Amino acid sequence: MIEQSKKIHSLQEEQVKIERRQVYIADIVEGLEKQQQDLFHLLASVEQSLLKEVQGGGGDYLHNENRSHADYGQGGKASSSSSLHLPGGEEGEVRLDGGGRWGGRYQDSSFDSSSSSSSSEELLSQRLKNIDDQLNEVHLSLCDTAERYYPGPLAVLAQVLGVHQAALQSAWKEANDVEQRIDSIKQNLGGGGGGGFHRND
Repeated sequence: MIEQSKKIHSLQEEQVKIERRQVYIADIVEGLEKQQQDLFHLLASVEQSLLKEVQGGGGDYLHNENRSHADYGQGGKASSSSSLHLPGGEEGEVRLDGGGRWGGRYQDSSFDSSSSSSSSEELLSQRLKNIDDQLNEVHLSLCDTAERYYPGPLAVLAQVLGVHQAALQSAWKEANDVEQRIDSIKQNLGGGGGGGFHRND
């Protein structure tokens, strides 16, 4: 009986640590989302400037689409949309107004510390996946444009995105650590391990 009480007490302490770690990771994710939002606005500004230069010089690599205003992610800011012509005749649309292939995935997924560990896992996992998907897509388009036409300012912006991606990878590592601890508690309580934070590279 005493041994069981000690075990339960130990598990309760571990659960408290995990809950604190989840809040910590949620703060990291919120910071990443804010950084990503700022980067998207910066990218929109740089791209619009380059569009004017290319169009003024008669280039056809970049072109304006119909411009519209929409709420940008959770900031509710208006922006414009444009597209990048990718090599090989394909046109890869990059929307900076919260729409298009990846912009619409940016959502407000506020962390609720009162939710269960399982739902918190899923919420953090989805938020990290949203950031990862958006970042990968815009980074590829940006790097392609930077290498072919504007190695100066866009290359610098690509480096900034690379640093942002490194921070995201760190968040994935933290999330995986929490997931492993939760699985350990489930096993000690006689339950099976569940899902977790997984990347599809």
